[in-house]
Parts: sequence; structure tokens; C-alpha cells
Amino acid sequence: MEGTLKGWKSEAMSPPGRGVMEKVVLESVPVYTMTTFILPKTTIKMVTSIIRDFWWGKLGPKKGIYMDGWDGLCKSKEKGGNGLKKLEIMNLSLIANNGWRLFHQPNSIFSKTMKGRYFPNSNPFHATCNDGSSWAWKGLHKVLMILKGFSI
Repeated sequence: MEGTLKGWKSEAMSPPGRGVMEKVVLESVPVYTMTTFILPKTTIKMVTSIIRDFWWGKLGPKKGIYMDGWDGLCKSKEKGGNGLKKLEIMNLSLIANNGWRLFHQPNSIFSKTMKGRYFPNSNPFHATCNDGSSWAWKGLHKVLMILKGFSI
């Protein structure tokens, strides 16, 4: 990601321009991976740091200060923020979409594969996850357990 940013001069961009560039390019780079796997916290921190530094025009060895906290920038525009996304929440929501597919598209290859391998005689909420499970199932299982906590 840093290689992509080398030619960009965020200081020369207006805040709306930086916001568009951040959303279109920087947030979209990890989306494919985040759809399948839960990214490690260190990776999320690193990517968030790159996005934050680009937002504040602090690329390379330059030092600077952040004028607003990341939580403030991640608020929706209606609530006074800039509408940037928190990658950890985005990661979980993209994986939760796969959980939705398990229930609403039971005849898809994805659903049939997961059911055959991890919960052939039960539903996904009662399935287990062990060390031999795929990374995709581990991420999906974690999200399903979060959702299970909200169900009645």
C-alpha cells in the first residue's frame, strides 16, 4: 500500500479529495482478503496507520500531529465525522455476509462445502472449530459465535 501512495501528495488534496482517494483505493485494497479471513490485529493496525498517515498528509519520514482522533474521523458524516471505516468492524461485517449466505443460499457451492465439512448434521451455530479447520471457517465461526450471542 505504501508503494501505491509514494506518488500521491495528500497535502495538495482537499479533505474531500483525500476522503475519496482513501475510500476508493486504500480501503478497497484489503477487501478481498477481509471477505474470507479475519486479519490479524497487527495487520489492521498497520493498514489503519497507513490510511491515517495519508489522511493527515504524513507520508515518509515527516513528523506531524493528528488534528482529530481516528474515532472522530470514522464517525458517519451525519454525525460530524468523515465517514472513514474502521477496518476491524469492516472485516467482521464482510465475513458476516458469508454467514448470511450460509442461511439464505443453501444450495450455493460455498454453503454446501461448509456444511459438508464443518456441520453435516447440525446448523452452523452448533458447529465446532478446531486447529485443523480452514482459516475461512475459523473466521466465519468467530462471527457466527458473535451473532449467536445476539440471538434469542
